[in-house]
Amino acid sequence: MRNKYTAITGLDVQQNSIALVSLVHECASVRLVGAAYQALPPGVVEQGEWRDREVMQDVLRRGYAALGERGRAVVLSISNEAVITMELAPLSFPFAHQSCAEIRDLVTRLSPWPLADTAAAWSSRAEGRALLAICRADVIQASRRCLRTIGLQLQHVEPECQSHWRLLCQLWRGPVINRSTVVLVIVQTDLLCISIFHHGGLRLSHSVVPNDMASTQPTASYVVEELQKTFDQIGTNGVTTRLIAVMGGLAEASLCDVLQNTFAAPVTLLSPLTGLLEMTKASSLSLADIEPRLGVALGSALWGYNG
Repeated sequence: MRNKYTAITGLDVQQNSIALVSLVHECASVRLVGAAYQALPPGVVEQGEWRDREVMQDVLRRGYAALGERGRAVVLSISNEAVITMELAPLSFPFAHQSCAEIRDLVTRLSPWPLADTAAAWSSRAEGRALLAICRADVIQASRRCLRTIGLQLQHVEPECQSHWRLLCQLWRGPVINRSTVVLVIVQTDLLCISIFHHGGLRLSHSVVPNDMASTQPTASYVVEELQKTFDQIGTNGVTTRLIAVMGGLAEASLCDVLQNTFAAPVTLLSPLTGLLEMTKASSLSLADIEPRLGVALGSALWGYNG
């Protein structure tokens, strides 16, 4: 839990960029005290792995300096490209050591990598379920070394979908979120990410990087097509209660209107992001045009505050 550090820095690493935010918990509210966004040169991050550590350290130094050097405890969001996630049914055994053995057997079967090269973690969810995340161990090891080199401490690592869930919980508080199918759509110029949760459990979280999303295809048409494919894949077409939230650099009211008309569901545009999530921000902090790119980092920085 967050009790040792005065601020938490959320770090979102994608193939072409990183985003950092620093949050401080003040009584019953959350205050944004720093934010930064840095572009990444091609090849530095591929399939979620930090391939060029020297360049990555340099970019992180610049990002942390722009952040105002607040919050040395870092919560890292691992992108969908680098992690396998799945929602587990209630475990068979009541004791922790038995559950760990059960999950180890499951990881051995599911991991595409040798067990010695695999990192896995699970977190408890509602109704006895658990969220299992699997990735290559060197993804975590490389990030830990890079952060340590520039004086930062990797406090927690989690799959990107966990950040998405925190954002949705911050947006729709109360029991409604655990009774509905809730969807987060992130639309950037170089990335489309969709996460779907049903009654509090993860159904699917994935990202696509289409070459033509921002050029030859209308963004709204592309998003509708991919979202419908996702609904078809997980079989939620019969679900009547859906809530959809949209954010990102290409998220706009016209896209929300198209999604609402197509899927007959209320659609919320997360803009301005911090205002809708009921966060205050430092008076000296100007987010300018980077706020739409901060969503995943914000969700990670909420670790320890709302789950």
